[in-house]
Amino acid sequence: MSRQWIMWGAILAVVCGAGVLGFSLGNEEEESAEQTVAADDMNKPHADDETEKNKDQKDVIQETQKKVVEIEQTNTSQDRQGSGFLYNDQGDVVTNAHVVAGAEEATIRTSDGQVYSGQVIGISNDEDVAVVRVKGLDDQKPLDMATEKADVGTEILTFGSPFGLKDTATTGIISGNDRNFELESYVYNEAYQISAPIAPGNSGGPLINSETGKVLGINSASTDEGSIGFSIPIVQVIDLIKGWSKSPMTSLPSHRDNGAVEEKDHEANDKKRAEDVVSYFYERVNAEDYEAAYSLLGNSWQSELSFEEFYNGYLETMSVTIDNMTTTSNGDTVEIAFNITAKEIADDGSTAYHHYHMTYQAGYENNRMTLLSGTGKMLQGP
Repeated sequence: MSRQWIMWGAILAVVCGAGVLGFSLGNEEEESAEQTVAADDMNKPHADDETEKNKDQKDVIQETQKKVVEIEQTNTSQDRQGSGFLYNDQGDVVTNAHVVAGAEEATIRTSDGQVYSGQVIGISNDEDVAVVRVKGLDDQKPLDMATEKADVGTEILTFGSPFGLKDTATTGIISGNDRNFELESYVYNEAYQISAPIAPGNSGGPLINSETGKVLGINSASTDEGSIGFSIPIVQVIDLIKGWSKSPMTSLPSHRDNGAVEEKDHEANDKKRAEDVVSYFYERVNAEDYEAAYSLLGNSWQSELSFEEFYNGYLETMSVTIDNMTTTSNGDTVEIAFNITAKEIADDGSTAYHHYHMTYQAGYENNRMTLLSGTGKMLQGP
C-alpha cells in the first residue's frame, strides 16, 4: 500500500441490506466455482465422458428438486417470494423467517406444478428460520439432514427459484466458515460462506452436500450482484425446527421489522456493521481480491476513483492488520477510527512496516452502508 494511497484513505464499506425477494450483503465480486444448471439441462447428453461422480451429482440434483418448493406469502400486502425444502413426513417445510415474516399462511408450489396452502407453525425473530406445515405433502419422503458441520472445500449444491426460475441448481464449494453478521433484525452466527450466490427467490432453499445429498444448511443471504452466498448451518437450528414440528406455535410473534427496532438497537447494529466491513475489506485486500474490495466502496467514492487507480494503490501492499478500532454514532452516520499496520514493498525491493491512523464516516447509500468520506495520517514509531 503506497503512502500516497493511505493518505487518500483506504476505502471501506459496510454492506448490509434487505432485497425485495431476499437478503443481500452489499456489492461484491469474487472468483467462484459456480455453475447454474436448469433442471431440463440435467438430462441432456454431453459429448465429453462423464465421471461416476458427475452421474451421482445428477441423481442428487434430480432427487433434491422433488423436495424443494417455491413459497409466496398469501395473507399480507408484502411482496415476498422464496424457497423451502421438505424436512419431515408431516409435510413440514423449512425456510427463512424473512420469507414468511408477518404471514400466518403461505402458498406452496412444488416442482411438479402442484399448489398447496401452508400454515406457518414456527418462526424466529432472531434467527432467520421458519417452518411451514403443508398438509398435502405429509406423504412425501423428506430430505436427509446432516448431523455435523461441513468443512471448507466441501462441494455443495444450492436449490431454489432465483428470479422465479424454478428447479434451479447451482454448484460451488464452502469457501468460508464461521461468518458472523446481522441483517435487519436477524443474527447469523458461524454461517457458511459459499461460492454459489443466493439470488432473490433462493432464500430458504437447501444447501446440499453434492456427494451425500444431505442438507447442510438454509440458504439465506448473498452479496449484491456478486458471487458469494451465506447459509445457516442446519446443525445449529435443527433443535429449533424439531421443537416447532413437535409443538407448533399457538400464536406467532409479531414481526420485528426495521420500524419496530428500538433506536438504540439500530445504532448498535450500524456500528457493528461498520466494524465488520472494515475487517472484511482488509481481508479481501490481504487475499488480493481487489474486485471484491472495490465493490465495497460507496457509489460517490467509486465515481471519483476508478478500479485501475484503486488496484494500483495496493500493488506495493503485502498485508494489512487492524487494531484499536472504535465507532461513534453521529445520527445518520457512523464514525470509524482505527489504526492499521501495513507491510509494504519499498523502492529497493525490501519490505517495511508502516503505521497509519484512519478515520471514516459511514452511512447508507442505496439501502446499504458505505464509506462516505475518510482521512488518514501516518504514525511515527515502530
